[in-house]
Amino acid sequence: MNTALEQIKTSISKVKELRHLNFLITETFDLAEKQCEEAVKNGKQPFEFVVKDNYAVKDVRMTCASKMLKDFIAPYTATCVQRLVDGGGCLIGKSNMDEFAMGSTCTSGYFGPVKHSIYATNQSFEDEKEGDDDFLIAGGSSGGCAVAVATGVAKCGLASDTGGSARYPAVLNGVYGFKPSYGHLSRHGLVPLANALDTPSIMTKSISDCKHYFDLLKGQDPMDITTLPDNLHSQKFHPMPKNLKELTIGIPKYERTDLLLKDAEEIYQKIINLLISNGVVIKQVLLPNLEYAVNCYSVVVDVEIASNMARFDGIRYGYCINKEQLINDDSFIAYIKRNRSESLGTGVKRRIFAGNYYSLNE
Repeated sequence: MNTALEQIKTSISKVKELRHLNFLITETFDLAEKQCEEAVKNGKQPFEFVVKDNYAVKDVRMTCASKMLKDFIAPYTATCVQRLVDGGGCLIGKSNMDEFAMGSTCTSGYFGPVKHSIYATNQSFEDEKEGDDDFLIAGGSSGGCAVAVATGVAKCGLASDTGGSARYPAVLNGVYGFKPSYGHLSRHGLVPLANALDTPSIMTKSISDCKHYFDLLKGQDPMDITTLPDNLHSQKFHPMPKNLKELTIGIPKYERTDLLLKDAEEIYQKIINLLISNGVVIKQVLLPNLEYAVNCYSVVVDVEIASNMARFDGIRYGYCINKEQLINDDSFIAYIKRNRSESLGTGVKRRIFAGNYYSLNE
């Protein structure tokens, strides 16, 4: 018990030392210690984890890094969070992010930018800064999760990924970012960005840890009708081969562009060569219209953003102006307009405008 609690307290001490990286929005130290005691009592091995601040945790603030939700307290706990807790997880805190998960730098949130994990160990980078705005980014939108895992504060980061939001900051901070296939993990309690693409995702320091936490998280959830049954693969697909020589992997055939970094392409090719040398059969697959993928993604995501963000009006929850500030002849629409215009960031507004534009009939 003492060893487990000491492990949690060590993680808490690290957070206090690294607050200048700004990777947590809400710290839940007391909750983590309580969960540690419960885990030991139930025969579980406690581990530290952080949760991106677009997941609900009962009686804990959930902000989505936005002024709109800066004081919102979640009334229930997301399924994925609960499954980690049931498996021995101890929640250290809610991690910083781009506002409503819209961004790739982790600098657009209401609570300030997240700094790269390298500042935790290399003072020379801090000394070379030319101002407060001169720093290495953590990547986004799940930058806080990536930094927490990279610095050893957490064994697992529960993030979300719509178009790279977990994988990109993971790459920048030297950890693993895993976006499972759609439907494997429950989205119940995850604030939606674009329902067609949103996927709970995992960040860890090793592949084995990634698999371990995926096994804890996966499975059908009655609260999310898009989740898949556990035995889906045994029903629909051939069993996995017992050795690599029986495995065939398809890789996309593509034209090289300046968008693909040379270093990334070299690593990609090394992995392909490694697989071939171990007997794996590699087949190139032509993906037609790949050049339009990003444009299609942008339209789908922005339209769904415009729809999902309509719920944030300040009437039922979220930022709400003082009614005494209203002029007598102000309409109900004007009231909502002020709530939204004063609490949503520029990037969020831009995506809402774009989504509404794409939805026009003309």
